[in-house]
Amino acid sequence: MQEDDNNSVVPAADSSIGDTSGADITDAQILAIKGSYESNLTRNSALLDEVVFILTERIAAAGVKIHSIEHRVKAWPSVAKKCHRKGITNVDDLVDVVGARVVSLFRSDMSRIGKIITDNFEVIHVDDKLSREQGPLGYMSVHYVCKIPSRYSGPRYDNTAGIRFEIQVRTLCMHAWAAVSHYLDYKGDWDVPVELKRSLSALSGLFYVADTEFEQFYAARVDSKKDAERSILALDTTEINLDTVTAFLRRKFPDRRQTHEDSYSTFVRELKRAGFQSLVDVEREIDRAHGAFLEYEKLHPPTKQRQYADLGVARLSLGLASKKYYSQIKKDRKTQPDKLLEFREFMD
Repeated sequence: MQEDDNNSVVPAADSSIGDTSGADITDAQILAIKGSYESNLTRNSALLDEVVFILTERIAAAGVKIHSIEHRVKAWPSVAKKCHRKGITNVDDLVDVVGARVVSLFRSDMSRIGKIITDNFEVIHVDDKLSREQGPLGYMSVHYVCKIPSRYSGPRYDNTAGIRFEIQVRTLCMHAWAAVSHYLDYKGDWDVPVELKRSLSALSGLFYVADTEFEQFYAARVDSKKDAERSILALDTTEINLDTVTAFLRRKFPDRRQTHEDSYSTFVRELKRAGFQSLVDVEREIDRAHGAFLEYEKLHPPTKQRQYADLGVARLSLGLASKKYYSQIKKDRKTQPDKLLEFREFMD
């Protein structure tokens, strides 16, 4: 996690920093700050571990897919630099010594992550940098200054009670732009030469457009999955794609284990290579091999389970009924196809 000293949130209502910003501090004060910083390293590391644990568990439980959770305890050189710049003499006045950053895949997930944060931490202040107009080097993210809630009690939390920390939330596109712009050496729009400002604005705009397009595509994908579930009854007119095949297998084999979506994608490619044009043809062949498949499963069950998953049933059934599909699984070696041949006598 990069050090973002210029963009940390320090609520003026919660500290006296506003009165000392930019003031000089003495070497003796810096030594005192360093001593306090070093004595609190163990405490801050424990706090960071707890914050990351809660975020990881709650985000997973909510079913929100994210890119990553970055985290760090701010290094001493960055702490010293910030204290000098802002005239801070008490290291506890820095709210971002302990910091985590959640990088989401889509913009719509930022509000869901925000709710997870407000539900699981005591939020002191929110700085939504997306809600106000900024230049191309503007910092795009939402910052939450928090504390561990008082309902978390006991020896594990005694040492971290009341200590503030910061959680940032941004999308992957925002994160990529921040990472690139971090190395341009320009701290703000005022630093950028006139001849480069137009190009910089264009680059920033491209990341914004990409973020928007990813969001729109994700929304369209969700709608496509819903449409596939609604239209799956009309198999003769249903196109073969990831969404329709997933919905078909889950409807066809509700009592079987579901397979990971990546494997469904491979199955779609196999169906198309074997010449299947519609799901009605797929279902016809699966039904035709029903008896033969059950005999095969009885004698050759999967290694770790007593029954094949939904995709295993479909693959083996088609391998029994369709010569073209059989050649696919034999070539790709997704099962032991030679054993299938002896079960074709049980075909319906």
